[in-house]
Amino acid sequence: MIIEDQGKQPQSDTAPKPGWPYWLPMLVFLAFVQLGASFKQYFPHAYTARTLIVAGLLIWLRKRWDRIRWTHLGLGTLVGIVGTVQWVGMECILVWIFGQGGFNLGPVQLVSDISDYRNYPDLIADPFWFWAFMAVRFLGPVLVVPLMEEVFWRDWLWRSLASPNNYRLVPIGEPDRMSVLVGALLFAAVHVQFLTGFVWALLISWLLIRTRSIGACIVAHAVTNFLLGGWVLATWQFPGAWVPFGIPHWFFW
Repeated sequence: MIIEDQGKQPQSDTAPKPGWPYWLPMLVFLAFVQLGASFKQYFPHAYTARTLIVAGLLIWLRKRWDRIRWTHLGLGTLVGIVGTVQWVGMECILVWIFGQGGFNLGPVQLVSDISDYRNYPDLIADPFWFWAFMAVRFLGPVLVVPLMEEVFWRDWLWRSLASPNNYRLVPIGEPDRMSVLVGALLFAAVHVQFLTGFVWALLISWLLIRTRSIGACIVAHAVTNFLLGGWVLATWQFPGAWVPFGIPHWFFW
């Protein structure tokens, strides 16, 4: 990965470039999400396939992206921790208000990954394959998803909303109300936890504007997913432990 330590991109580096290297991994990812949700008995297979295929796409396409700045990683880590507390705490409050399932858009939501919080031990009886899938289930959200989502949402889409004809005219992290609000709404629309996801996306938007660093956003995203995953794996065997209102543990991750 190329590291860029400077702030705004130089004007000579704003020639138009295609956007498909940014959105193709996301498109493939969402297609597999829908596949796993539609054929629930094959959910682990679809999840594993989407993790491996998207990881391969990211490796292949990474040199076609604009340079990623790996700065303000400490702040990114802190935001990721705050985001974990916000995600769990807010979703618990919403479930208390709206009932199990929290606040979501139901059938009008862009993507449904409802299968993500089903009871995996009932789906995978063999302990070896269960923990093998748990390894994929953990590494995917921590290593693959943060890179894929941040270069899509906070890099390409953010700048495309601000400058539809040539996203490269907009420096990464340039404040833009449309980019913040529409980007956060679309991010939330592909998560079951709609309102919680919207607020989390606003938090990451603040981080991007504050740091102009996609790397910081990737780290924040990875830290949130890591902590959510660790918490779920540490508590899922204890029904009701640490999870109020009868929410399935997997619902958070």
